[in-house]
Amino acid sequence: MMEESKYLMEEDRDGFHVDAARKKLWYTELKIMEEIKRICKKHGLQYFLIGGTAIGAMRHKGFIPWDDDLDIGMLRADFDSFLAFSRDELDKKYEVQYGAVGDVFTALLRVRDGSTTGILRDERNKKGNQGIFIEIYPFDNTPDSPLARKIQYARSSLYSYLIHDRFFHFNKRGIRRLLTILYKGVKTEDLWNKWEKLCKKYNCKSTKYVDTIMLTHYAKQGIHFFKRENVDRIVEVPFEFTEMSIAVGNDECLRLQYGDYMQLPPLEKRGTHHDNTVFYDADHPYTFWFGKQELEEYFR
Repeated sequence: MMEESKYLMEEDRDGFHVDAARKKLWYTELKIMEEIKRICKKHGLQYFLIGGTAIGAMRHKGFIPWDDDLDIGMLRADFDSFLAFSRDELDKKYEVQYGAVGDVFTALLRVRDGSTTGILRDERNKKGNQGIFIEIYPFDNTPDSPLARKIQYARSSLYSYLIHDRFFHFNKRGIRRLLTILYKGVKTEDLWNKWEKLCKKYNCKSTKYVDTIMLTHYAKQGIHFFKRENVDRIVEVPFEFTEMSIAVGNDECLRLQYGDYMQLPPLEKRGTHHDNTVFYDADHPYTFWFGKQELEEYFR
């Protein structure tokens, strides 16, 4: 890793002032990423940058200056292997979150640094680890048939809603209220297992496309509906002071999602990415902010 004090110096990038707090957030995320990369390299697992992080790699050779997170994807086989290995091999300062257990529910995998703060708006009243995180998205095979795909996504949305409701307690009317009553006697663990099995259903078959089926809001929009051949191999590219992996078809994936992603947005649109969605503080643990008025004011 680069010398921390040198990296944390404020600077201007593409007309945007990157202050020391943002640089420290990035540095924390890069340290988490180094640990993820270590485990992947040890066990021959592949990951690839996605979304804004992938744009940053291509356009800025690092973070988009006004971005604040780091997201990666893994094909399900690598995802499951990483999850298994990380339980025992991840540095003890970090914690893995995935599934619906206790006070935590997440359909993607988060690796968190509990000595810092990365509180999500919808989780500010939860008590689990809410440190700065990296998110790993699981990509599953999805059927080539549009009808079969539509059915898979619809069933995934059902399980997603039922489990989300148990953690976040939605206001329910009509069909949603009926569904909640019908599935009331089914354990959350059983719902989760059925959901995950559904999303993995086509992984034993050869399909043309993959998708983040468990992330139903993305799947419905087709944001991660990628050709498998575009993401089943990776290449290394510069990222900040290190290197990261992108999918071989990264350009096609990004153009599908963003169009001409190499074009910088107007100056007035180069702002913070997760304002009022995630509360970050790289200097204090998340427990420091529990019950603080500043936290509630931030999310207003």
